[in-house]
Amino acid sequence: MHPHIQRATAADTDRLTALMHRSKASWGYETEDMALFRANWAIGIEDTADGRAFIAKRGEQILGFATGKLEENGDYTLDHLFVEPELKRQGIGSWLFEVILEDAKMARAKTIKLKSDPNAVGFYAARGFLTTRTAQSAFKNGGELHFMERSVTPQVVALEALDLKLNDKPWGFEAAHEAEIAAHWQKLVAAKPKSWNGTVLKAVNLKAENGVLSAVFSRCQYASFMAWRDWGYPDINVKNMFGCATLRAADGTVILGQMASHTSTGGQVYFPGGNLDEQDIKTDGTIDVLGSIRREMLEETGIHPDRAEAGRLFLIEDGPRVCVAQEYFVPMSAQEMRSAILAHNKALEFPELDDVIIVRSMADLAPHNIPPYAVSIVAKLLSNGSN
Repeated sequence: MHPHIQRATAADTDRLTALMHRSKASWGYETEDMALFRANWAIGIEDTADGRAFIAKRGEQILGFATGKLEENGDYTLDHLFVEPELKRQGIGSWLFEVILEDAKMARAKTIKLKSDPNAVGFYAARGFLTTRTAQSAFKNGGELHFMERSVTPQVVALEALDLKLNDKPWGFEAAHEAEIAAHWQKLVAAKPKSWNGTVLKAVNLKAENGVLSAVFSRCQYASFMAWRDWGYPDINVKNMFGCATLRAADGTVILGQMASHTSTGGQVYFPGGNLDEQDIKTDGTIDVLGSIRREMLEETGIHPDRAEAGRLFLIEDGPRVCVAQEYFVPMSAQEMRSAILAHNKALEFPELDDVIIVRSMADLAPHNIPPYAVSIVAKLLSNGSN
C-alpha cells in the first residue's frame, strides 16, 4: 500500500495515545517515569478537533502522527510528533514535520514553537529550530526540556546562476506504486476531465550555495506527481521545482493570476508559471527553467517577455516546492495589464486564469488563497522595489 497522510479524528485518539506511550518508552526512561507519563499524557478529542492532527499511514497501519495548533497571537505550536519505535530513522518523523510545517504556512503563521524532549533536540535543531530557554524535565535523570522555535515564512534569496541537469534514473516512488498511482489518476480525471497525464520533471538532488542553484532531475508522469502531492508528499527527498514570472506594472505594482477552476490548482492565486517538462530539456541535458518561465508567461498572460524588462532572479524554498522566480517589469499600468491578460484568457479554449489580481500592499492578499512561497515573493517585491 502507498504511504499517505490523513487527518486524525476522535476515533483515532486511543491508538495515537498508545503509539505515543510506546515511542516515549523507546528512549529508555525508567519504569517509574513512564508510569507517570502514561497517567498524565494522552491524545484527546481536543487534539483532533480543529483538523491539525495528522497521521502517517500505510494501508491501515499507523506509522506515526503529529498534532499542532494555531495560537491566538498567530504563532503555531507543534504539540506532538511521535513515530512507532521500530520505524524510527526511516524518514517518517521528517515527513510528519514537513506536513506540520505546511499546515503552519497555510495558516499564515510566522513562527512555529515546540517543547522538545532532550532526545529530540538534535532532530529539531537540524530543521532550523533554536532553543529560546530550557527547563528541568519532571523525569528522574531526564535532562532539560528545550523550548524551541523557528520562522515559518519561506525565505527569498537572490540567485546569480543555475546548474540544472537531467538524470534518466527512474523515480523509485513512481515505480513502487504504479498501480495505485493509476487508480488515483482515474479518480482525478473523473473529477476534472481536462486533466492530461504528460511527462514532468522533478528535482531529486538540490543544493543552493553562494548564489548558485544546482539540481538533478528525473522524469515522471504527471499522474505520479499528483499522487505524491495528494498523499502528502511521502518522498520528502523529491522537490517540485518550477519557474514563475513575477510581473510588475510600470509603477512597480505586483500582478498575480487566479487559476481557472478546471486546473489542478483552481482558485489559487500566484504568479504565471508551471511544471518543468520535456520542452525544457536542452540537447546537452541541461534544464532551461528560464525558458520555461518565458513560455508560461506568454501562454498564461499573452504578454511577450521581449516586451518586458527582466529584473532580479530569486530562489524560494517552500517545503516540497522550490520556485525560481524571474522578475519582469512590463511598460503598462496595472489596469492595462489586467485588461490585457483577461482578454487573452477569454480568447483561449481552455483559459489558464479566471481572474487577475492587482497587489499594491500585503493587505490585498487577504481575501485570496495564495501559496506561502508566493506570499514571500510579494513581500520581497513590495519591501524594496527594484533594489
